[in-house]
This record gives sequence, C-alpha cells and structure tokens, in this order.
Amino acid sequence: MMSKHSFFKMMKEDMRHKTWMLALSGLGHFLMILVAWLIWRGNMGKYYGNMTELLSRGERAVLDTAQGLLTFFGEYLPMAGGGLAFVGAMIVGMAGFRFAFHRNMTDLYHALPIKRDTLYGICWLNGIMIWFIPFIVCTGAVLLMGCSMAAQLSPGLHSLELMPEVLKAAVRGIITVAVVYLLVYHLVLTAVMLSGNLLNALISMVVLGVGVIAAYGLRVAYFDTYMTTFYGAFWNSWIVYGSPLYSALVLLNTEINMSDAAEVWICVGLNLVVGLGLGVCAWQLYRRRASETAEQGIGIPAVAACFRLFLGTAGGMCGWGLFILLVSDAGALGWGIFGAVLASVCVTGILDMIFQMDVRAFFSHKLQMAAATGLTLFLCFLFYWDWIGYDAYLPNREEIAEIAVYDGDLTNNYNNYGGADNRVLENMHFQDEDILYAYLERMVENAGEERAGRSDRLATKITLNNGRSYYRYYWTEKEDWDVVGPILTSEEYLGCAYLIDEEEIYECREFRLETDEEAYYGDKGEDDSVRAIIRAYNQDVRENPEAVMLGEGRILAIMSFSIYYEEEWGTVHKDVQADVYESMEHTVEALRKAGYEVPLKETGIQFFELTLTCSEMDTAQEQIALARERYGVYGNPGREENAGSLETESGADTWSAAEEGFGAASFEQEAVAEYEDRIKSVMITDREEVEEVTALVSFLWPSRHLSVFGKDYIEVKAVRENGSEKICYILQGALPEKYILRFGE
Repeated sequence: MMSKHSFFKMMKEDMRHKTWMLALSGLGHFLMILVAWLIWRGNMGKYYGNMTELLSRGERAVLDTAQGLLTFFGEYLPMAGGGLAFVGAMIVGMAGFRFAFHRNMTDLYHALPIKRDTLYGICWLNGIMIWFIPFIVCTGAVLLMGCSMAAQLSPGLHSLELMPEVLKAAVRGIITVAVVYLLVYHLVLTAVMLSGNLLNALISMVVLGVGVIAAYGLRVAYFDTYMTTFYGAFWNSWIVYGSPLYSALVLLNTEINMSDAAEVWICVGLNLVVGLGLGVCAWQLYRRRASETAEQGIGIPAVAACFRLFLGTAGGMCGWGLFILLVSDAGALGWGIFGAVLASVCVTGILDMIFQMDVRAFFSHKLQMAAATGLTLFLCFLFYWDWIGYDAYLPNREEIAEIAVYDGDLTNNYNNYGGADNRVLENMHFQDEDILYAYLERMVENAGEERAGRSDRLATKITLNNGRSYYRYYWTEKEDWDVVGPILTSEEYLGCAYLIDEEEIYECREFRLETDEEAYYGDKGEDDSVRAIIRAYNQDVRENPEAVMLGEGRILAIMSFSIYYEEEWGTVHKDVQADVYESMEHTVEALRKAGYEVPLKETGIQFFELTLTCSEMDTAQEQIALARERYGVYGNPGREENAGSLETESGADTWSAAEEGFGAASFEQEAVAEYEDRIKSVMITDREEVEEVTALVSFLWPSRHLSVFGKDYIEVKAVRENGSEKICYILQGALPEKYILRFGE
C-alpha cells in the first residue's frame, strides 16, 4: 500500500507537469477577479473621493456605493468566476488525463506501482487544485477588501446591514462557482474515460452535455411545426438537469439574476447531485478502462451504438426540416424524405469514421445506420401525419373534470412578470359539463380545417378526473362564439381575466384615466373614489359581460392601474387596463362622481372625412356598394383590406415599366400617385351632421376589436377648426345610410 508521503509526492510530481495550467488559471483569476475589483474600487474613489468624502456626501451616495459592492459579489463574482470555472474545467479535464489518449503514456502510467484508484485520485485532485487555489486566493483577497469597505460604509447606512449581506452574497457565489466547476469537470472526465482520443472525447462531451436539451428542443420544434393545437408555453424545468453543460449555464444565470435564495439553493443542490453522479461514473469507467482504448474511438461498443442511433436520428430530423423549408409545398414531402435519409446516413457514417479513425469505416455498421434512418422516418411521419392523434385528442365526457381558457385580446390584466395566460389557466376552474364539452368538440373539429378568414387562438387547459392536465391552443373564428361565449362570459373567466381585485388596488401606485387626448392622474389605491370606480366597473362587467368584452357602443375612456405586490419569488408588476364604454352606466356615473369629465366634450370639429379606395372604372352604384361594405355591413370589412393592392391594369403597366428599366424611386412615386388617385373622400361639414357623427365615433383606440369576436371599427378622420387632424373610430354598421349614398354622387 502506498504511504501518504508517497501519495503527495506523486501529486507533486504530477503537478510539475501541469504547471502551465496552474499558471494559466492564476493569470485568469488575477485579471478577472482581483484586477476587476481594483478597477471598480478605483472608479468609486475617482467618483466619490476617499471614504471620508464619501460619507460626507450623505446616505444616498453611501447607499449607491453599498449597492455597487453587493452587485460585485452577487452578480459579477459568479459571472466572472463561473465563466473561468466553466472554461477551466474543460481544459483541465481534457489535459489532466492526457496519458489516456496515448498508448505509450498509458503503459508508462499503468506500470507505476500504485493502484488505478490512487492514480485516478492523484490526477483528479490536482485538477481540482489547479482551479481552486487561484480562485480562493483571489476571491479571498477581494472579500477581505470588500468586508473592510463594508465596515467603513456601515456608519453611513441606517437601513442596510451591509457586512452580513456582502458575506452572504460572496458565500453563495463561491458555492455556485464551485458546483459549476465540479459539474463540468466531472462531465469532461466522463467523456474522456469513454473515449480514446481528443476528438471522440469532444463528441462524447457534447452528446452527454447537451443531448437531452437538444432532443427536447427538437421535439418542441416538430410539435410546433406540425401540430395545429400545440401549446408550448409551459417549460419542464427538470429537463435542464439532463444536460450538464446547459444546466451549468442555467445555474449561473439563476445566481446572477434571481433574488430568491431558495430557488438558487435548490438549483445548486440538484446540480451538485448530478455533478457528483458524473464524478462516480467517471471513476468507475476509468477503473474498467482498457489500456488498448488509447488512440481508438469510443471504448464501449454499446455507448458508441447509442451515440450513432441518437445523433443519426437527430441529424436526420434536422435534415428533414431543412429540406422542407427549402422547397415549395408541392414537393415538400419527397424532399423531406430525401433530406432525412441523406442526413441520417451521413451523420451515422461520419461518426463511424471518427470512432474508428478510418475513412473506410463509413458503412461498417449498416444495421445501426438503417435503424437510425428508419427511426428518423418513423418520427418524421409520426409528426407529419399526426399518427398520435394530438390535434384530434378528445377525452370522453365523463373523464373531464374542468377546463380553463385564455384569450389575450379579451382581458384587462397584463402581467409584466410571467405570462398572464399562465395565471388565468392555473386559477380558472370551469366545470359546466355540457358547455365545456360542446366547446372541446367544436375546437377539435376546427383543428382539422383550413382557416381562410380571420381567426384567433385560445389557450386551453383541460384537467381530467385522474388529476392529469394537458394544454392546447385551439383556433377559433367569429362563428364559434356560440360555444366560446358561455365560457368567456362565465364568472370563472371574468374573475381571472376581467374583474379587478379590490385588495390588489390597495397596492396601486398609479391610477390614470385617458379621455381622448387628455389624461387625468388620480390618487393611489387608498382613495375611496378609486375603489368606488372599481366596484362600479365590476358591476358593469357582471351585468353585461358580452357588451364589455366585445365593445358595445362608443369607448369613452380608458382606465389604467399600475399595481405592485409581493409573491414568493419577488415583486410582481401588473398593469390593469379597462375600457369604459357608453353602455357601462355604473362606471360612467362613478367616474363623474369622482370628478372626472366623461365623456370628454369634443368641440371644435370642423368636418369629418370618410375615405374609400375604388377604381376609376367603378360606377356610382359600385362605389356605393363598396362604401356599404366598408361602413355599413358589420362583419364584412370588404375591400379596404386590399386597399394597398396595385393589381389594376394601370398598376400592372407600372410594374411592367419598372421591370423594363425605370428607377426604383420613379416607380415608387408612380405607385403612390396611382394609389392616391383611387382614394375617394366624402366630407361631412354640416354642423348638425357633424354633431350627429360625433355622437357615433370613439376618439380612443378601441383595442377590444382586435379579438376575433370583437366588433370591427373603421377609421374616420376628423379635422378641427384650428386645422389639426384627429383619427377617430366608428363601429362598422353604425354610420347612417345617407352618408354612404354620397359616395355615388
């Protein structure tokens, strides 16, 4: 048995051959940590002066410096130290066992009178020390200077205990960086023990390091491409830990950006478990590693076969996707098959050439190549034709417990932190069996149809009686309101997406009321008048939810609330924006009682201008018909959607002339001139008629009409007596016929 003295003597001898790595590590840590600290400290001194001058500047200056100190240890230290650990672990892991890649060196090392476990322990421990010594020396020096600075700043602070916060941030950062190093280091060692040369080790490291997350991303991409109802908003965080290289970056990002310590420690713990598991795996692989593996490919045939199958299939699916994108729909399937087969065969064959270091090895594993190609085609066809029935999946009526839906255009809650759809889908519980099943039947039926007209997507969560939930994006059209409306106007949906929580309003930091071009800023949520407005708004929503959602009548004002409240992961900012329509009597009355002028008395309008795009060849009756489609028939926007089209005879001549050599500028001028010639306007100038139209138009942007179920609005230009112009909006179908008939005059 080797004595401890001999063990450390061997460590010293091994380190002598790795001095260059130690020097490189020391230089990197010296520049990125110690020198960076001195630069930051010097900048603080240049800006604020010495400590006495800084303290004399007041608490604001001292607090800014203290926050900068915490930022250095809480953000910069894990960012710089983690980056060095990530890169250093790869270099040390690859070079630390360099003898494993050369037969003559392997024979020499394995001829030493020590056990393999001891030899592994010597090289492994030196790999740790090469990183740890420079890191802890530089970080320790910076921490001592930081604690000294914190002690000097503390007398100038009254609300922040700086020293404990600095120590806490530094310790958490050091532990995070250490876990990152162990995770990447053990991953690299595992790849080295599987391989006989550097190139194979790199391939093994990439497959083990990012293979799981790459497969997950490929799966999501295929679902998103081929499944009409795919809903991919929910991220499975556990999948991260299957890809150590990616997981290390996630850990560093979590430490740098997250203020919640619990989440950081959970991430640290899980990565530590994965890192230690990889360390044990690397140790066991080295114990069983044959010396003959050196200068060969992957030493374990089963592992090599798994790599071929995995990479061949992934490469084939990427080839399918690439060729599908490059060709038209007519030949997409054939070219997709060609791309899948080509990529799968090439990837599998090239891997064999690398594993065996022989160009003749391309077809050495024909069965595995065929298996990878066959699996690739099977998976591609599975998604292309939806063999799993993803879009057509509809549980039995008795299996469904409840559903939740979310329409981003039919809500007044806009969360700046996290998805608003997530909150609604997780908090809504609609359980009316007849209504929800009629909705699901229609949505599944719509999934198999081509949508030529206007449509929208509804995020849907379906919860089964066994506790399992699944999510879908269902396409809806205006005609689906008969099955969608009862759900969107239900108390369950209104409570999550429309009704304003009076308790949250106590955390309101700003209330804003916009009426036309004027904005009023009210008191905060503690004001009784604001809460009275909220209660009135909620009453209007409950009494006539469809009118509020779809925008019945003119929009008179827009109310905005900026709310901040605390949740377990930190401060959440939520903006609530509520439109006020003339049909909302309770809200209008509450606003007037609070002293707000609603609606704004729009005065000084000289005339309104109605516009229509038509051809010079259109007769008067044809122009009237076009105007009726634009202004008078709700639900049929007509030809204004194609107002920019230049497909007239003269337009075709213009295109042709441009192709024959006209300059781009002259062509554009002719196109614009032609378009302007096709605009026909009707002016409403009579005072009584102006007042009549004023009572019909909204002077604010009616955002609810963006929903597929919302009312359609048409822009109308108003010109004031002072010459200024104002774009306002009129509900399609609300304009009296007498104005439409004037287009034929």
